[in-house]
Amino acid sequence: MIVTYSLITYLLISILSSSLKSRRRRTKVAQTSLPYTQQPAWRPRFSISLKGSPHFNLQSIPSPAISSPLARSEETTIKMKATTAVITIITTATCPHCLRLKHHLQNNISLTPLSTPYSEVQIDDSRIQKIQLLKKYTKGGASTVPQCFLGRHNLGGADDTIAMIQAIVSNIEADESISETLESRMLSSLSPDAYEEACTPFPLDEFMSVGSGDFEDSSAVTIDAAFVEENTKPKIGSSTPKSLKSKVFSNASRKINDSHSPIGLDYYDPATANSVVTALHQLVSTIIITHTDPATGNVDYLAAASDPNFTDIFVPATSLLKRIDLFSLKPEEKIPIVLNVYNLMCKHSFIHLGIPFKSLQRLQYFDYGLYLFNGGGVALSLNCLEVSEKGACLTAIICT
Repeated sequence: MIVTYSLITYLLISILSSSLKSRRRRTKVAQTSLPYTQQPAWRPRFSISLKGSPHFNLQSIPSPAISSPLARSEETTIKMKATTAVITIITTATCPHCLRLKHHLQNNISLTPLSTPYSEVQIDDSRIQKIQLLKKYTKGGASTVPQCFLGRHNLGGADDTIAMIQAIVSNIEADESISETLESRMLSSLSPDAYEEACTPFPLDEFMSVGSGDFEDSSAVTIDAAFVEENTKPKIGSSTPKSLKSKVFSNASRKINDSHSPIGLDYYDPATANSVVTALHQLVSTIIITHTDPATGNVDYLAAASDPNFTDIFVPATSLLKRIDLFSLKPEEKIPIVLNVYNLMCKHSFIHLGIPFKSLQRLQYFDYGLYLFNGGGVALSLNCLEVSEKGACLTAIICT
C-alpha cells in the first residue's frame, strides 16, 4: 500500500512538474515576443516541497524593474535635448559606402524626420590620428568608415545602420499612425545601458582638435591639367589606354603607368614622393566617387574609364611614379608610400583592366598590372607591393 502511494505520488509530481516547466517556457516565449514597453513587471516562480506530503508553494517574485527607454527621467530628457547632434557619421570624401549611408539618411528623413540634422565628420586630413581616436569609440575598435553614432553609442558601419533605418521605415509604412522621429525610433530599440550612452553627446570637439598628419597632407601637390602638361610628356610609340569595353577583366596593357614619361629624371625626395602618390590617390578616388550610385554604392567603372579626368589627367600623371626610387628609401619612409601606392594601384587596375569575376582572373589580376618605378627600370605588381607592405624585403620584377 505504501509502495503504491509513493508510486502514485511520484507520477503526480512528475506530471505536474512537466506541466509547470512547459507553462514557464510558453510564458517566456510570450514575454520575448511582446514589445519592450509591454514586458510584465513580474514573472511567476514555482517551487515544490517534498517534506511530508507533496504540496505546491506558488510564489510571485518581483523581477528587477524594467522601465521603457521612452519613459526616462526628466534629467535624461534634458540631457538628450542638449545634445548638439544626435546622429553623427564619420566619413571620408571619397568613400562609396559613406555616400550610400548619407543617401539613406537623407532619403528617409521625409518618413522619419530628424529632430536635429545629422553631423558629419570627415577624416581625410590627419586620417591616421583620427582613426586612432575613432577606435576608442567604436565597437570592437573598428577603424573603417563610415561609422554611425547615436550620441556616443556606436550603431556600426553602413550595412548595420542602413538595416536599422530600413526596419524603422518598414514599421512606419505598416503603421501610418507612427509619428516619432528617427532618433526616438532608434532609441526605443536599444538596451537601457546603450540608451544612456546614446544620450551622451558625441565628442565632436575631440575629433576637430586633432592636428594635421605628417605625410598625408596632399596640399603640397595639386594634380590638374596644367600640372600634367608641365611635368609629363607623351611617350613616343605609346598612347593613352583605351576605355574598357566591358567590366570583365581583360588583358590590356600590363604597364599601366607607361603611356607618358616624366619631365626630369631626378628622383623625388621621400616627402615629395609621398605627396605625389597621395595626390594621385585622391584624384582617382574622386573620379570613382563621381561615378558611384549613392543608393547602392556600386561604381560604374566603364564611365570612370571614359572620364576625361581619368584619361587626360590621372593616367599621364601616374608616369611620375617613375621618379620614385623605392630601394633608396628607409623603412619608415617606404611604408607610407608603399601603402598609398598599393591602394592607388588597386583602384587604377579596376578602371584599366576591369573587375576579375572568376578565380583564375583574380589570381591573374594581382600579378598582371604593373607600376614602373626607378626611372622605368623596375616594375611592381600588386603581389610585390603586398609582400613589401607586410614588412618583407621589397621584391621586384626587373623589366628588360
